[in-house]
Formats: sequence, structure tokens, C-alpha cells
Amino acid sequence: CHEHKTPRDKDGRVIRVTGDHRVVAESVIKTADQGTYDGSISVNEMQVFLKGTEYEEFMEWLTGLKDGNTGRFHELDKDGSSTIEAEELSLAVAEFYSLKGPESLEKIVSFAKESLALLVVKAEERRKSQVQLKAKNEQLLVEKKAREEKRKWLANQSLHTTAGMEKLH
Repeated sequence: CHEHKTPRDKDGRVIRVTGDHRVVAESVIKTADQGTYDGSISVNEMQVFLKGTEYEEFMEWLTGLKDGNTGRFHELDKDGSSTIEAEELSLAVAEFYSLKGPESLEKIVSFAKESLALLVVKAEERRKSQVQLKAKNEQLLVEKKAREEKRKWLANQSLHTTAGMEKLH
């Protein structure tokens, strides 16, 4: 099990996790959790899905990608699952942005809120699209059944007509 270090700022004061840190953590998870959609993120998910985003510098610090160290990820992974959840990630956000300064935190919180709002819109659009697709599929099934019934009826009519013609001869 990894030893968990209490996050501290540049002056050695214990860092307290705030709602702002939780907002950023939630946005990071929703951005990076594209492999499994399980509410937790792995180093791999972070490295793949956070590269080129506003969270890239944070990801490099957390995973140790930038300096070749192990980073804080494994120290924050309290349960040794090789993933971290929102609460563990909130600690990392608090630590990283305390080192970067308050302006940097304000900027990333603003971005995170916009990002979360956009993710909600996209999720709603996806849901509507899925509902429309389901309705279209149901309509196609109804039409297919109707065609099958019509074919059966026509085949049945054809048999009756042929049988009737044979009786006449």
C-alpha cells in the first residue's frame, strides 16, 4: 500500500479541498473517463484523454510524465486500485493549483464549469439522438411486420383464387 502524503502548499500549510477543487476534479474525470465510464480514472486514461486539453499540465504533474518521476498518482491511489476517484483527485487538484497560484485556480475552475456544462449539453443531445434512433427502429419494425402481414395475406388470397379457379375447371 502506498503512503498517503497530506497535500501542502509552498509554505508547508495543509491544503484544504474546496468546492472549486471538486468541480475541477469532476471535469477532469468526465474528460478522461472515456475508456470505461466508471467514474474513476487510470494513468492511461489521463495520458490519452487529457493530452492537448487545459488539463495536460496537471496530468503531467500528477502522472510524473513531464519529469519522469512516478508523480503523485500512486500516492493518492489509497486503495491501490490503479485508478483514482473524485475525492482522491480533488486532493491532487488542491495541491497542484496551490503550487500554481490562485489566478491559475480561478482560470481552471472557470474552464471546468464551462466544460461540465458542455458535457451536460452533449449528453442530452446523445440521449435525444438515442431516443430518436430507437423510435425510428421501432417504426421500421412496425413497417416490416405490416409488409410481412400483407405478403402473407396476398399469398393466402392467391391460394384461394387458384383453388377457386381449379374448382371451375
